[in-house]
Amino acid sequence: MRIKITFKVLNKGAKLPFSYQPFINAWLYNTLSNADPLLAEFLHQKGYGLYNRKFKFFTFSKLYLHNFKTEGEFMQIFDDEVSLIVSGFVPVMLHKLFLGLFNQQKQLFWGDVTHKLKLQIAHLETLQPIHFTQTMRFSCISPITVGKKEDADEMKDKTQYLHPADEEFAKFFTLNLLEKYNAAIEHGLLDPLPYPPKIDFKLLSNQPKQKLITLKTDANNVPTSRARAYLFDFELTAPTDILKLGYLGGFGRHNAMGLGMVKIFSDNTLKRN
Repeated sequence: MRIKITFKVLNKGAKLPFSYQPFINAWLYNTLSNADPLLAEFLHQKGYGLYNRKFKFFTFSKLYLHNFKTEGEFMQIFDDEVSLIVSGFVPVMLHKLFLGLFNQQKQLFWGDVTHKLKLQIAHLETLQPIHFTQTMRFSCISPITVGKKEDADEMKDKTQYLHPADEEFAKFFTLNLLEKYNAAIEHGLLDPLPYPPKIDFKLLSNQPKQKLITLKTDANNVPTSRARAYLFDFELTAPTDILKLGYLGGFGRHNAMGLGMVKIFSDNTLKRN
């Protein structure tokens, strides 16, 4: 399920950091909490765990803008409206979020003490589902990050982020997707296949576009954790349940921070802003 949220901009000319993902992440959890506090706490604190992995099975798009000006690490927004797409694999989570959004009549803001983008929800739209086949081509809406641990201790946050053309990228991309698949089975979200699933990844882009994404900031809004992610086109062959899991819940890592959302590939997606 995917929801498109259109916002009315209440303070045109306001500035928002390019690394706005943490603000949207926090707002989504808060909105979900207003509708279902227990579900919001479960997702935020635990998620759908498997061994030492925790998956949230939702993601969100980039912020869709048309009229803005770049000023250092900020963008100054002059649009009357902006929009965002939220995608989730677990239907109850998206239904609860939709309820929370529907009941959210007050103003909201993203940003810090110095720079705030003030918004109000203008329109909600449930997007039509797509048809899945065993081989599909996708284009990134938000960048995908894939990495491997540089330390054997999984508790240490030492990650080597991989370029899509790296010889190990496909291995860790598919491993992440298989871990999500197994977690979904563990929590009763998917039925197990009668055979071991096979996943084949094929990079279609000649020059993936790199993005440095802020995952965490301190009290002064200074980044304390970042991930290297990429925008690219790719082909994926896998059982349709696994393709649906990645499409709705996000591909790669850090999906709840707005990474890993894709759309169906077409020739028109080769040129991006």
